Amino acid sequence: MSATAESGRPRTLRQRLRTDFAVACLAGIAAVHLLEVSGTTTHAPIWAAAFIGLALAAITVAILLNRLWWRHELWIAAATLGLLPMLGYVLSRATPIPNLGAHVGQWVEPLGLAALLFEVTLLGLSTWALIPAARIAPAANLASAGVLALVALGATTSFPVATGCDQRVMLSTESEAHHDDPAAYTTQCLRVASPAERSEATALWRESWRVARERFPTFEAARAAGYDFSIKPFDEQIAGGSGLLHLTSRDAMRDRRVLDVERPESLVYQVLPDGKVSLAALLFRARSSKPPPPRGGEIVKWHAHASAGRLGRTIMAHAWLTKSMRTAFAHEAPEQALADARLAGARIDGRRPSEKKVPEALLSPPAEKRVARRAQ
Repeated sequence: MSATAESGRPRTLRQRLRTDFAVACLAGIAAVHLLEVSGTTTHAPIWAAAFIGLALAAITVAILLNRLWWRHELWIAAATLGLLPMLGYVLSRATPIPNLGAHVGQWVEPLGLAALLFEVTLLGLSTWALIPAARIAPAANLASAGVLALVALGATTSFPVATGCDQRVMLSTESEAHHDDPAAYTTQCLRVASPAERSEATALWRESWRVARERFPTFEAARAAGYDFSIKPFDEQIAGGSGLLHLTSRDAMRDRRVLDVERPESLVYQVLPDGKVSLAALLFRARSSKPPPPRGGEIVKWHAHASAGRLGRTIMAHAWLTKSMRTAFAHEAPEQALADARLAGARIDGRRPSEKKVPEALLSPPAEKRVARRAQ
């Protein structure tokens, strides 16, 4: 690294350290955004190209700054490369952006936080270098402080803030009730979804029916496959009064296979008035710290439960075993639609299943007695 400027003035240790750290931050910004490219190539090619462009710009400025460290234009370019992606991070988490809607509410991500560290440091170093020659330093410091405050707020709450069909993850609080909202019992966003998203959601619904018949035709089959009450005890679920029982597989929870119909993380059973249970849905879970899977787009509405102002560790999506896509991905259990599917049999792939294939079985005797008492 050259020790003198073009004018022959020696570079101080402070100037050398400032330049070296700025070059390292530019390299870090380039590396992080190149790593992000693989996750955006298929569903957001425009943003993948933008990330590549940002990385190339950061590398170019780093090379030039390493040699021409006294040029104010290069420090302005470095400040821009620190500020713009920082603002983009906040905007993509705070409001839906085309093809980046899955990032809404995902404030705490390892790569994102690493990029923010590089960007904030670079902006501070650039402002420091520009103070003698430009008056943008106060504005840059104010912008940096504002961005950091927004990120801190988002990281503290982790609340998704998008609305409508752009909201990939719905939020349920402990006091929130959906039973008075008719929309909670229907699949939302069918009309605004793209043909590809509708096709993906329909395939997911049909595959869920197939897996329900083949792998979980009875309650005992589900128990034999490793689904049990180990995560939330039976008595606690019955005391909740929802009429639904969740059986969960610890193996499926640990396998990191997200939205895999062959290995759903949980099965949802509906308790019937006669004490029997009927398989009502496959329940998929994913980490709340990561964007939800893109399959099905806005139709497959993921939701999360919030307690004490924070999200739980997982987000969830139901695939209800009903006769129509109108209710297949409802936020709440569509009881009437589930009853219609049980009594009449759902037409899936042009076939009408026989009554004996409907996944319904008795609970174990002690549990059945408790259900009967609860129903009375």
